Amino acid sequence: MWIKLIKISAYGLAIKQIADQVASVREERQSVRRRYRNTNLAIGMTVGAALGTTAALMLTPRTGRQARQALARQANETMGHIRQRASRVKEHAHEAWDERKEVRQARRAGC
Repeated sequence: MWIKLIKISAYGLAIKQIADQVASVREERQSVRRRYRNTNLAIGMTVGAALGTTAALMLTPRTGRQARQALARQANETMGHIRQRASRVKEHAHEAWDERKEVRQARRAGC
């Protein structure tokens, strides 16, 4: 009788560990989805702002030289923002990857 109880409690513990692992994987996936949505939103807003500014510059009455200078200045600013955002996304992706690698190694080790 005691052996059956020990086996049942061992199975229960194993099932609980599996359920905890499944829950942590779900949380990790949801976190990645949220980050991905936020990144897409930021990139979309940056591109939309650049297009809107370019259209506004094209429609304002200026001489050709002033328009070209304004467009060049705006292009440089936009590229700077895009580079900054891309470097942040890259750093964040590397950090997330390293974190996931550590979690997987810990799971394999049985922690």
